[in-house]
Amino acid sequence: MRGMIGAIALATLLATTAAAQDRPQHQGWVADGAGLLTSEETASIRSSIEATRQATGVTIAVLTLQKSEGVEPKKIAVDTLNDWNPGPKSLMLLVVMNPRKLYLQPGVDLVPLFNADACVAITRDAVAPEMKAGRPFHAIQVGLDAIRLRITPPESPATPAAAQTAAT
Repeated sequence: MRGMIGAIALATLLATTAAAQDRPQHQGWVADGAGLLTSEETASIRSSIEATRQATGVTIAVLTLQKSEGVEPKKIAVDTLNDWNPGPKSLMLLVVMNPRKLYLQPGVDLVPLFNADACVAITRDAVAPEMKAGRPFHAIQVGLDAIRLRITPPESPATPAAAQTAAT
């Protein structure tokens, strides 16, 4: 029995290590290991990420993988955030093709704003429909838009009294 448990633990460790070694390094916080994006699309996503970082101080990282190699998406996302080190005010959008998984992992400073329910809602409602439609670039862009909206919600329109006070 001990031998079997040891073998299972070793297999899990090897699979996790292999997945980590297969994880591509980012350029501009984007790594398209699944080959879903054209170079123009990748550049557009990088530009969008940089604009968000400049405006809010939040770094968004995007990783696509062809396979998860049996590793849970949360582990991949957390390990990648740790490897890439974008800082505590960051998020990782992970897209895995086989098995099909979407995952959004906040850095520690953003956990209150991006709790589990918020992350699931963004991936389910914004990213997943576009991925199912075969539009990975648009899926990522829509996901980035949903993240930005949560980071910087639109300002409420000024009430007439406030607008009048501001004008005088």
